[in-house]
Amino acid sequence: NTTTKSAGTLAGDSGARLVQDQLLSAVTYTAAGTNPINTLASLGITMNNDRTLSIDSATLNTAVNSNFAGVQAFFHPATGTGFAQYLGNQLTPLTDPTQGAFTVEINGMNASEKSFQDQIDNFEVYIASEQTLLTAQYTQVNLALMQLPLLQQQINAELGYTSNSNSSKG
Repeated sequence: NTTTKSAGTLAGDSGARLVQDQLLSAVTYTAAGTNPINTLASLGITMNNDRTLSIDSATLNTAVNSNFAGVQAFFHPATGTGFAQYLGNQLTPLTDPTQGAFTVEINGMNASEKSFQDQIDNFEVYIASEQTLLTAQYTQVNLALMQLPLLQQQINAELGYTSNSNSSKG
């Protein structure tokens, strides 16, 4: 966005950038031959500075009404490559179901998601084992702490201290 000087959500996406580049190059297509309708501009379709397209309806209407065969030949000529086939050829590397840029990108995202899920699963197993270990250690410490008063009584008994003699000596 030139006004806010901020990038959109897909600004860093290589697939979106590739689509944009392919579509922008398609706007500059020029048909071979002598047909006066040989570019999108001759149909009134032009690119603005912000890379959006504008349509001049008057130019388009004039082209369609005065030279419909030329308009038709621009998009799909009897021989050779027209704009429709050219655009299809530009987009095929993106949309091919096995090797297209979108398929490759989606497969990469799926692999990343699986990798992250595997890491999460492994970490959950680790946390569960750590929880089991810490619970066992806590239980041992708790048992030891519960035995301390009994141990203190045994030591006092061996030393000849009683609770009464202990408090009177202090």
